[in-house]
Amino acid sequence: MWGVPFMDELLGSYAAKSAAELPPQPHPKKPKSGRPKREPFLKGPIPLAWLARAHEAGGAALAVGLVLWFVRGVSGKAGPVRIGASVRKRLGVSPDQGRRGLQLLEGAGLVYRVKGGRGRCAVVELRSDRLAALPSRGDGAVALHRHQTLDH
Repeated sequence: MWGVPFMDELLGSYAAKSAAELPPQPHPKKPKSGRPKREPFLKGPIPLAWLARAHEAGGAALAVGLVLWFVRGVSGKAGPVRIGASVRKRLGVSPDQGRRGLQLLEGAGLVYRVKGGRGRCAVVELRSDRLAALPSRGDGAVALHRHQTLDH
């Protein structure tokens, strides 16, 4: 019937049956509606001077700063930012790094703590509007790397 011996053997019995006698075929799944799932991203604008000062603060300050800006972008609000354990873990920041990074950011004048304490989620306010009033390296440039600068 099919012209190929093994095909005749495999499909010969199906060809002889009517459509009602064939085994039921699964229905194809409908594609999910909506837009495709995207990777998380940082939403800006994030002031370059803020990032440079967080980098200058050293330690985990820049990592914690990026977590803060990520949470602000996800929330879409300009108010205080709450650093929860789930987002901190998702971005690879340990509780100790989070604590030390916040202390460094506070010392650099980039954030101030609204509330939170030992065993509580920290709630901080980002201070991006006061960058000009904060002390900098004094050379009139924002440090990008040890040997690179970007003039204002």
